[in-house]
Amino acid sequence: MGKYDISSKVLFKDFIEDFVRLAIKDHDFEIVEEIPTELPFAEIRFIDAPVRVKIDGKDAIVHIEFQTQTSSDPMEYRIAEYIGRLIHKYQMPVYVTIIYLGESAGVDDPGGCQFSLDKTFSYSLQYQVIRISEIDGEKVLSQKLPLGLLPFSALMKRPEGVGKEEWLKRCTKTVLDVDFDSQEKRQSYLGTFVIISNLIHETEFILNLLKEGKTMIDFERFPLIQELTKKARDEGITKGIAEGIAKGITKGISEGITKGQVKSLIKIIETEYGKKGLRQVESRIQAIQDEDKLFALIEPALTSSSLEEFKKTLDGI
Repeated sequence: MGKYDISSKVLFKDFIEDFVRLAIKDHDFEIVEEIPTELPFAEIRFIDAPVRVKIDGKDAIVHIEFQTQTSSDPMEYRIAEYIGRLIHKYQMPVYVTIIYLGESAGVDDPGGCQFSLDKTFSYSLQYQVIRISEIDGEKVLSQKLPLGLLPFSALMKRPEGVGKEEWLKRCTKTVLDVDFDSQEKRQSYLGTFVIISNLIHETEFILNLLKEGKTMIDFERFPLIQELTKKARDEGITKGIAEGIAKGITKGISEGITKGQVKSLIKIIETEYGKKGLRQVESRIQAIQDEDKLFALIEPALTSSSLEEFKKTLDGI
């Protein structure tokens, strides 16, 4: 489910104020700075979207945690750890909002926990729970605001009597109508819409709706794809240069890039389809020696709605 969380983080970075407003409602606030998502203690933890703000003139941290499914590790205890580490490092209040993407995700999230013993010991934690499926989608579409939430619109509460496919068509039309000052921003925005909508719709159906709107998505320019591709190339080049001493620099770099792409593609497949899914295709991925073919598999690995759909793409390579 990594592609949904990462797409959500991309939107957070592009529309920080929309998400802070969603979290703290009517309070006056000012963005001070983004906060690193890595918490380096004895065991490193990565959190989704923390940002330092001034709320009604007072320093605080607003943290948004995106969750596709109900957490197997009780969310209240995960959040207790995150808040404790943030408070320890920054020494200021931390206000957390969990945004659940899946339709049934988080229905049993208690929104906190509390412990006490006599009148001597007490601990209380409370955070906000927002479930995208409970947000009034009609209101968001009609206002076309907040822009940061529009790519989630296909997952929102539909008007009574409107089916999932008809609702997606309306969401697609609204998202296509959003104006951007650059094609790069537009591509990134539409890319997140496609990936997030893929949580409940087939990728092909979403892309066909975009084609009807005379729009094509260049996934190679989507930040998530760029990030993974750059990582693959960097890892490959580093290893390739070392091997180049023995095999010849040009050949070594080329082989190193290929090995780096294989490694990154395998990581993506394991994240999306689990170890069991990876075992079904790993040997075939390892056997591919063509850099362009490996690169072409990154986008379908991230956007395919199932392992079977991805395997069909792999069959055509």
